[in-house]
Amino acid sequence: MTSPQRDTEAIGSSDGWETLRRHDALGLALLDVKAPRCVTADPELCALLGYELGGLDGVLLSDLEVAQPFARSVAAWRRHVRTVRKAEQLEWQTWLVCRSGSALESRVRLSVQTWAQRDYLVLELLEALGRSGTGVPQDPHRIRLDELPTGACRIARDGTILARNALARAFFEFEYDPQRRAYVERLPHKPLSVENQPIRHQDLPWTRVFRDGKPQPNVTLGLSRADGVCWVLVSVAPDSAGPFAGELINGQLNDTQLNDAQLNDAQLKDTQLNDAQLNDGELRAQSAPGALPASALITLIDVTSGKEASDALRDADRTLRRTISSVSTLQDQLARSEHMASLGLMAAGVAHEINNPLSYILSNLSFAAERAIDQESRMALREALEGAGRVRDIVRDLKTLSRMDSEEELKPIDARNAVDAALKLAFDEVRHRAKIQRHFSEVPRVLGDETRLVQVMLNLVTNAAQSITPGAPDENQITVEVKLAAGDRDEVEIVVADTGAGISATHLPKVFEPFFTTKPAGEGTGLGLSICHRLVHGMGGHIHVSSEAGKGSRFSVFLAMAVPQGASQTELEAPSSDATPSSLRRLRLLIVDDELMVARAAQRVFEGQFKVDIALDGRAALEKLAHTEYDVVLCDVMMPGLSGLDLYRQVRTRDEALAARFVFATGGLFNQELSDSVKRLSNMIVEKPFDAKALRRVIEAAAELRPSATSVIPRR
Repeated sequence: MTSPQRDTEAIGSSDGWETLRRHDALGLALLDVKAPRCVTADPELCALLGYELGGLDGVLLSDLEVAQPFARSVAAWRRHVRTVRKAEQLEWQTWLVCRSGSALESRVRLSVQTWAQRDYLVLELLEALGRSGTGVPQDPHRIRLDELPTGACRIARDGTILARNALARAFFEFEYDPQRRAYVERLPHKPLSVENQPIRHQDLPWTRVFRDGKPQPNVTLGLSRADGVCWVLVSVAPDSAGPFAGELINGQLNDTQLNDAQLNDAQLKDTQLNDAQLNDGELRAQSAPGALPASALITLIDVTSGKEASDALRDADRTLRRTISSVSTLQDQLARSEHMASLGLMAAGVAHEINNPLSYILSNLSFAAERAIDQESRMALREALEGAGRVRDIVRDLKTLSRMDSEEELKPIDARNAVDAALKLAFDEVRHRAKIQRHFSEVPRVLGDETRLVQVMLNLVTNAAQSITPGAPDENQITVEVKLAAGDRDEVEIVVADTGAGISATHLPKVFEPFFTTKPAGEGTGLGLSICHRLVHGMGGHIHVSSEAGKGSRFSVFLAMAVPQGASQTELEAPSSDATPSSLRRLRLLIVDDELMVARAAQRVFEGQFKVDIALDGRAALEKLAHTEYDVVLCDVMMPGLSGLDLYRQVRTRDEALAARFVFATGGLFNQELSDSVKRLSNMIVEKPFDAKALRRVIEAAAELRPSATSVIPRR
């Protein structure tokens, strides 16, 4: 089988070309049917386009023809070839590009021919127009519309293109007309707006001109192409009585019809097309009063690069604005966090100052209630004791704002206490919106951090309340449950369910994302649930949500049990109240506290069981420890001068065993460094105000050197 190169060489002979050429053809070229490329061309066509013999071999059709309708992609080219084959031949009005870069308006005939078992698309040049040297006479009174520096065309009311230049064809769409057996040009019928939305036919600028008779200047349209969207600045003007009302023939305009344009030598001098006007060098439309135009003039300018640059700038501006907004939000959040940190420190300080007097108030009331003679006195003292207990609970809840606990430290906690504290803190937010339903089951302690768990529950309860419209608390409810998780999992489940607005299915997957909120602007930062998610996972748990718009939401927090079900609880429980030291002698206890009332109250409570001495500062304690042997030292942490921690360190250098029997007492560790130092020790810590029975068990355990796994004795 012969090669394609030999085939084309055979075709290139005079006999070969004569077999393909028709008598009316001025030149001939063979195009590859598989790709838009010229295989070879005869000498006449090469000379006509300014090429040497063989110079067109391999030239892409996109370099040979201006704005060709069928070579925008290989797939479109192949469809075009199939159309030509089906029609046997097509005639086509186009512009062929000369080597000099100028365009030669041409009429060509296309057909598919087989030569040596190989198909070629045959292009025959039938007529060459509008260029000197082609043998076509020039009319000195005509100018070429093709010389305009932008795309320009004239259309009739029915959309027929009456005249156009080469640049305009780059923006046209093409469709095959079976009756004419040829492609026909038409304006794009589904362009896009600047918002990338299809424009309705009645809103197209040329439709508006024919309907209203008014110019439509500078309309930006998007034309879909195989390689993307081409953006065009379009201006349309009515042409019923304008300067272009004269005949436009084959893309040419009689210069006698141009008013004030002063066009000569077949060119437009300093033409600037703006708003589709041509008057004093500008294209201006003039319509007869009261008459709708029979035709319209259209100019088309490619503004793709400018539009893309403008879009990129707009996107960058939006991104910058979002970034600035995010930074501003973070700054506000940081300011609020610093404010909350200050409030937390203040809360810790206030709690410390209240807990000291509250310790001896509770101790003395308890002591007096046990020794009261008459029933009325006992009842009065117990009521006072109950009131002081309520004050103690309020102080405990206030201390949760201090957040002094290290996030890395997890310990056994009672989840019910944390939930109860959160409900008290959220009371004002909830009471005008819903009723609280509590369902607390008996559950084991969980491994976590009480401060963080209170924060989580406070956020969940507050969110639940804010999802309910205020004003009808009897018709809505927030249900809070503490129970064992279903199944065999060693977890405790804490549920917060509400009857509020709920969360849509679209928003549900995003509720734990930072800065996501469905609340109106200014009413939420979108950080609450993301903080809950982080804190719960930091405690080794997980949080789930289910919701339906209009039917409320349900949040479930799962935390691991401190000791799995079925395991021994002895490591977590303090010694029982009836536990007694192995020695039958009375324990000797030293109470070190700078608050005289606290020390005396503790002495009064324990002196019936222990031998109790008191010291009001660290120096006095060192003096007593140097002369007396003590079983346990109950030492306040924060004291002026020599602190409880400093006292412990000095004792440890002399007596390691006695240092191990130190029990630290605190009304609130609001000094972070001191708090971390104390918690790194293996010694037990009790918090003021004391629970007498629990403190007695701790002292006995310390005396027996039986350190409990519960390093912090929980508040009652």
